Amino acid sequence: MRSLASLGPRSVRRDAGRYVLTAIGIALGVGVVFGILLTNESVTRSFDRQLGQGPPGLVLAEQSGTFGGDLPAALVAQAARLPGVSAADGNLGFWVPVQGGRDQVYVSGDLFERGAAPPAKAGAGGLARQRLEGREPSPGSDEILIGGDPVARLLHARLGSVLSLAGPTGVHTFTVSGIRHSDSRGGAQATMAAVLRATGKGDVVTSVSIQLGQGVDRTQWIADHAQDLAGVRLVGPNQGLVDLRNLYDAVRGSFAGLAAVAMFVGAFLVFLTLSMAVIERTRLYGTLRALGASRGQILRVVMGEALALGTLSTAAGLLLGLVVGAGFLGFVARVYGLPQPRFAVPATAVVEAVAIGVLTTAGAALVPALRASRLSPVEAIRGSYAQDRRLSRSWALGAVILAAGLVCSRLTIGPLLRAGSPLILLGAVLMVPLLTRPVARVAGRVTRRLAPGLGDIGVMHLVKERSRSAYTLALVMVVLALVLAAGSIHRSYRAAQDLGLRRAFPADMAVYGGQRLDAAFTSRVRATPGVESVTELRFGETNVEGRGATRVFLSVIDPDTFFAVQPLPWVAGSDAGARRALQRGDAVIVPQGLARRFGVGMGGRLDLTTAQGRHRFSVVGIYPTNDSFRSVTVGLPDARRYFNAGDANSVAVRLAPGADPHVVSEAIQAGMRTHGGAFVRLTSSDKARARKALDDYFRLVYVVLLVAGTMGLLGLGNTLAMSVIGRTREIGVLRAIGTRRRQVWGLVLVESATLSLVALALALPLGWILSVTILRASLSTLGVVVAYRQPGPVVPVIGALALLTAAVAAVAPARRAARVEPVAALRFE
Repeated sequence: MRSLASLGPRSVRRDAGRYVLTAIGIALGVGVVFGILLTNESVTRSFDRQLGQGPPGLVLAEQSGTFGGDLPAALVAQAARLPGVSAADGNLGFWVPVQGGRDQVYVSGDLFERGAAPPAKAGAGGLARQRLEGREPSPGSDEILIGGDPVARLLHARLGSVLSLAGPTGVHTFTVSGIRHSDSRGGAQATMAAVLRATGKGDVVTSVSIQLGQGVDRTQWIADHAQDLAGVRLVGPNQGLVDLRNLYDAVRGSFAGLAAVAMFVGAFLVFLTLSMAVIERTRLYGTLRALGASRGQILRVVMGEALALGTLSTAAGLLLGLVVGAGFLGFVARVYGLPQPRFAVPATAVVEAVAIGVLTTAGAALVPALRASRLSPVEAIRGSYAQDRRLSRSWALGAVILAAGLVCSRLTIGPLLRAGSPLILLGAVLMVPLLTRPVARVAGRVTRRLAPGLGDIGVMHLVKERSRSAYTLALVMVVLALVLAAGSIHRSYRAAQDLGLRRAFPADMAVYGGQRLDAAFTSRVRATPGVESVTELRFGETNVEGRGATRVFLSVIDPDTFFAVQPLPWVAGSDAGARRALQRGDAVIVPQGLARRFGVGMGGRLDLTTAQGRHRFSVVGIYPTNDSFRSVTVGLPDARRYFNAGDANSVAVRLAPGADPHVVSEAIQAGMRTHGGAFVRLTSSDKARARKALDDYFRLVYVVLLVAGTMGLLGLGNTLAMSVIGRTREIGVLRAIGTRRRQVWGLVLVESATLSLVALALALPLGWILSVTILRASLSTLGVVVAYRQPGPVVPVIGALALLTAAVAAVAPARRAARVEPVAALRFE
């Protein structure tokens, strides 16, 4: 019994060549899974670390509507008297352009400074965990505290150094009294007296920091007191970071899908390898059964072989996963702007990866193991065992599952819609045996010409052994379909992105100042040589009422000037119609995703939260968008009436024909140095970064699919090798009657090419269905509507990939078949 139990591991050592290839496939799959687990854990910890660096129980009170509005300083005392409040503080700040206007830093001061009354009663929370070098600014001084190592590097700040910073009233000098060391990028903390001198403002604040008492639930407190401070919205700290984390939570689902694809293909590979091993050892298992081995013992032999293979492969996959995880993490950090996230390798991720690798291998080996245990001893010893060639009834179940997936793909319920793609994929795999014979006959009319005379034999064998061939065919079909779907989705997202970027980044450049921009600032920008036209932009937040309050980004445009600077792409509406409606008022423009979510069309009604309460607006335009940030756009007249709009937040610039954007940018910055400075962003750079982020993501997808394709190649090679072994006598007869080795090569190549062409023929409609289904699911997962675009040049690439796969996979089996000697083959049983 002991020696029988060790038969599986010994088989792995004996057939090391074949199992090394299979182990590589499993290791690649486990490596992708483990790398994605590590990436998700590292990113989650990075978000948690940044979110935990703020004081617990902190609530921010800001002017409702557009960003950057001033609040009376008396509001601080009013907030401090609210129930559950431990302390309140006012904040006033301004933006400082740095690095020649290519970046900016926020400098702020507190109404109640550190060391002045009234002190905050609550602990500093995450701030206490940051190392403070030096001290905080002395009250009333021109000292400054740098918040975070990234800001210190940006300002070239050291303890005791003097910084010259451009404020709204001119250039002011500050002495660095301290640096708070952390990975996150904060701002700079000055005294309120210094900030007042830099801004020239009076008794006002930009926001109010409200510190809740211990045990007070922040979410509930905000809900209970949202209406207690007139013209103010209450939010938690780091709301933008929370939104970014929510976006990543949606995107990480696609990473999980990539991991599932890798393990799905890996399981197929294990299944094919062990199926081949069972066929090769038919006589061995028959002999063991005749000597008294039970079915359970035979089952354990095959499962032991699988577990040995899975354990070794998983160990190698863990090492590979460290490299994959580091690469994935670097990509995610660039896309989401995470400051040097720490690469975490938690024990839970290791356990999950090991469990997935070993259990997937064991699960894939179960069917071959059951087959081996059910062999008849007499037939097995005679070597007459052959796989049942009758068509399995599993295709009927596959048809039902495929139909269910198609139904789910047409629904609007998020979970059911997202279930459509896996169901379609599973149903298609189960239906492959039914479709193999008719499609192979058609494909064989082309491929049999590769080996005149013998080509028909390869096609006939493939049709006859359709149950066995279907497994490999399904594997190759899935890989090709996923490549086609990825290419279609990439092209579709790129087209949607190009349209959305026209709305997200209007004109040729955007100009920002040290604080909200007044009419004089806009006039100076307009007068810069090379500028053709400008329009002011304002931003803020509001809620869309109905189905609960949904927080959205508020964009404010001047209808008199905006459309001359940047015409918009439209799903419904036009520039002229939107301009007239926004000038009249009570009008809103919405992205297509938000319109679908709330079920509104042109002329529909949308209720928004305003400074005066809930107000109904009419939808006068719907535009495409490429991102998941929900937003609404109103005109400047409505923004002044309902959203406390004051001066602009930025100025969008359209350049004159032939003007150099870099020259104009430098001219704007030079002209604003004595007026508080200016920060200029070229929209071409912003668009290039957005396109690069999208392309980088799909490069990750293609890398994972390359891994899956490699495993598919190994699976196809295994199947062809099984075919050669099963037809050794047939090949011997052909060699005995004069068939040349080159013709035997052609025989195997025909079978491989036919398999690949059948897989390609089935992959084309499957890839189309998958791409359309996944794009439809984008609305529920990311909140965007993406129209399907034809894959175009992707199809020839996939066709070439299929033929290349067929040629490479056929090399080793064809070489083995060509070396068969007639005498030895005719004696083979």
